[in-house]
Amino acid sequence: MSATLRLFFAIPCPATLATELGHWRDGLGLAGRPVPVENFHVTLAFLGGHPPDHLPLLADIGARLDGAAFSLAFTTLERWRSGALVLTSDSPPAALMSLAETLRHHLAEAGLPGEGRPYRPHLTLMRDAAPLSQPLPVDYALTADRVGLYRSDSTSQGVRYHAVQSWPLTAP
Repeated sequence: MSATLRLFFAIPCPATLATELGHWRDGLGLAGRPVPVENFHVTLAFLGGHPPDHLPLLADIGARLDGAAFSLAFTTLERWRSGALVLTSDSPPAALMSLAETLRHHLAEAGLPGEGRPYRPHLTLMRDAAPLSQPLPVDYALTADRVGLYRSDSTSQGVRYHAVQSWPLTAP
């Protein structure tokens, strides 16, 4: 195991939805680097590099997240300046925004730096995507019933994300 793990907290994309989104994305015929459907997720907090001995602290933070399950409606497909082709939501649910804010608070209390920019939920479908003439309306929804701590590993086949641990969200 390397001395540093690249970690993030996220909501996993259910396999059936990930497969559906992958087929839909591939049918668009856009140029770019497709994200493997196994990697689809909605990031709550990117943590960057951490030593393995931080895992118990991060697991404790994850276990303290006690939000309710929710549905996240993706309403727009857009390409960001970074070249990422993403699904976004015009009106993310309050439960998601509260979960992300609670997580930021717990991370700050633990002395772990967070991102300074406002939280904007999204699901990345492609990297280095060709520009879109305009954002496209979409109608997909992700049912969020778990939060996970994930590790990002570089492999010969590209980057792969692996769940380190996950916790259920309560029934709404």
